[in-house]
Amino acid sequence: MKNVVEAYFKAIKTIKPATTAIAIFFSSVTGGIAAPADLGPAYWVQNLTSTVLFTNALGKMCADGESRPNMLIELGPHSALKGPIRDTLKGIGPPTAKIAYARTVVRNSEPSHSLLNAAGAAYVRGAHGTRYWHQSCIADKHCHRDGKRDDILGTMALFSNNLEPTWRNIVRLDDVPWLREQRIQGMSVYPMAGYLAMAIEAAERRAQQHEAIFSRFEFRELKVGAALVLTDDVDTEAVITLRPYTEGTRGNSDIWDEFRICSWNTKRAWTEHCTGHVRVRINGKQQTLVSNVAETGLKHMSIQTKKVMTAATYRIDTQNMYRVLSGVGAGYGPCFQGLENYFSNPHHSRADLYLRDTKKVMYKEYEAPLSIHPALYMPTMIRSLIISANLSTIPGDFVKAWCVGGPSLSTPQPTKFDLWATSQDSTEVLINMEGLILTPMKDPNADSGGDVAELCYKIEWQPLHDDKAIAEEERQEPIDYINVTLWSPMSLPMAILPMENGKLPDGCYGTPDGSAKWLSEAISTETTNWKPSIYPLGEIYSCSKHVVVLQTGITSLRDLTVDVFDKAKRTLLNASHLLWVYHLDSPDAQMIVGLTRSLRSEGFGRIATLGLEAKDIEKPTPAILAAMDALWPVDGERSCKELDFRACGSDLVVPRVTNDTVANAFVHKETHEKTISVQPFYQSGRRFKLEIASPGSLDTLYFADDNVGMLGDDEIEIEVKATGLNFKDIVVAMCQLAQPWLGIECSGVISSVGKNVSSFTVGQRVVALPEGAFSTYALSRAASAAPIPENI
Repeated sequence: MKNVVEAYFKAIKTIKPATTAIAIFFSSVTGGIAAPADLGPAYWVQNLTSTVLFTNALGKMCADGESRPNMLIELGPHSALKGPIRDTLKGIGPPTAKIAYARTVVRNSEPSHSLLNAAGAAYVRGAHGTRYWHQSCIADKHCHRDGKRDDILGTMALFSNNLEPTWRNIVRLDDVPWLREQRIQGMSVYPMAGYLAMAIEAAERRAQQHEAIFSRFEFRELKVGAALVLTDDVDTEAVITLRPYTEGTRGNSDIWDEFRICSWNTKRAWTEHCTGHVRVRINGKQQTLVSNVAETGLKHMSIQTKKVMTAATYRIDTQNMYRVLSGVGAGYGPCFQGLENYFSNPHHSRADLYLRDTKKVMYKEYEAPLSIHPALYMPTMIRSLIISANLSTIPGDFVKAWCVGGPSLSTPQPTKFDLWATSQDSTEVLINMEGLILTPMKDPNADSGGDVAELCYKIEWQPLHDDKAIAEEERQEPIDYINVTLWSPMSLPMAILPMENGKLPDGCYGTPDGSAKWLSEAISTETTNWKPSIYPLGEIYSCSKHVVVLQTGITSLRDLTVDVFDKAKRTLLNASHLLWVYHLDSPDAQMIVGLTRSLRSEGFGRIATLGLEAKDIEKPTPAILAAMDALWPVDGERSCKELDFRACGSDLVVPRVTNDTVANAFVHKETHEKTISVQPFYQSGRRFKLEIASPGSLDTLYFADDNVGMLGDDEIEIEVKATGLNFKDIVVAMCQLAQPWLGIECSGVISSVGKNVSSFTVGQRVVALPEGAFSTYALSRAASAAPIPENI
């Protein structure tokens, strides 16, 4: 070939190579890739005279993973290169094993057939003339993620769109450990500030998409509907959506966006947590009116700041405050304990609010940057909120917080506050909250309708004890007379026991009769130096006498004649001290008690009463002697201050006013929608089941009346003796799984069976899987129960 090189070169020297190419050319002359500019006349002369480097070129083409072909097609009169291609690919190794080979012309075969076979093989391998692959919007977003990810907002959802952007985040306590540090009633609850931080991040992303330059975020109509309870064993999906705020029925706002935050996990359905309106205030030249309003607002805030500085002078121990909050169920960990230099009075407060370093608790101390960190502020419900975009997010920086409000400690109720925060060294307002509503923490007794008011009282008769019932009085003078009167339907005798200078004389006056006889004999026995006498009722004229009136039989004050009433009146008015003994079992027994109380209130001496039961009325001596000893003690002892007695055998009882717990409980129950009280668990005619007043708060579990439905034909009714507690019950009580009842397993005794049930009998012990096992009685399908062996 060297003999024709010069002639060959002259023949092709006018050929100019193309400057671009649509395909990569692997040259068998150089053994590598050749650029289009290299393919001039000199290259083709070299191609005529040089060694063919086919193996090198093919190996270079197939060895590169990015440009490796999936099929080789030989263009020529026969498959002359099939062997060299196979050997070369085998030498490269396994990565080239899937490269297919096809030939266009085969010896002794119809060329049209072999050419079509090669084209079919290329088509099967993906060499199409038209692209049939459809790239959906979700698939495209999955391949080309839009925006960065942070721990609060998450990432743009694949199903999001430009009109209503949506962000999706998987919240795990292991990923964001500082979320564990806010615990409400022992549960990790996602902070309200976290919802606001999500809305701020979303509004900032949207503003960046529109290339808007802004200076602050503004909120209004903020509301939290349900708490987001976080647990270590469950991942929670949080979603926030922004949409233009609807202004009327035909148009949307160009300024305000409405945000909605929801969550979902495997233990419950979707739940809405927070809604509100958010916007970014875009920098620009303000109109004169707007500028004047802003200037007026700054002056007002400056005046308010000075007022709070002057009024709030009482220093608060913040560490003790956080301990108290933890004790009542609102625990805040170190990342949320940002208050320092805290001063207050009943209506004003101020403090330095620090941003703690939450990176220290994060994995490898990395935390995605946030515009506003949730650990800085903890609102609950706000009418409007303005947050500056210049608020520092550097750990250790702080703002000065100011507050004005008027909570009532005596009658706690939701209270409105106005709060604002300024920078450390200026009066620039960085955070401004208007209409912050703080709601008092729920009283543990709130679900029981509050404490039972002590509205009803009753008389309770208690034993007469010297250390309680005997008042501290001056020593009494010796008794001059003891008069014993017996009042019966037929006769009115009276016993008068005279005393001279405190000494009982000898002698007995009158004829003892009935109870007076027994009383006279008892007094004679107790005091051997005198004998009592009996006189008729009404013959007591000396006001210095002490009288005992025995009212026996069934005589009632309502049946008195004029004569008897005059005698009784004379006795009651003339006796300096009187003990009236009456029959407790008489329907009108309390008439004398009321009469004597009226006389005492008008100053008519010390008139006492003693009530006796039927069994003691015939022989009242022990009780009367005990009353006389209490009322008229001898030897100058102090007398009893009580004047109403009843006999309990030989002992005396006196009335005491005490709370009527039964009546109070009845009134409380009838005047409150829901009342919870301690009651016997087993009550005749009542059945109970376990319910929860506030899902998610285990301390609100209580038993309520269970309206058990009709017993099915294939069911059994079980008197529950024991109930099994498992994890599913906790999940249901924590509102992480929707289920209308608590408890799925129990054991007990069958109390009733359906008409189609033949495998069980009443009184048989069983284990079962009912719906609502935390109850006194439970219904279960017979197929879901099994008998308990006798040896268990």
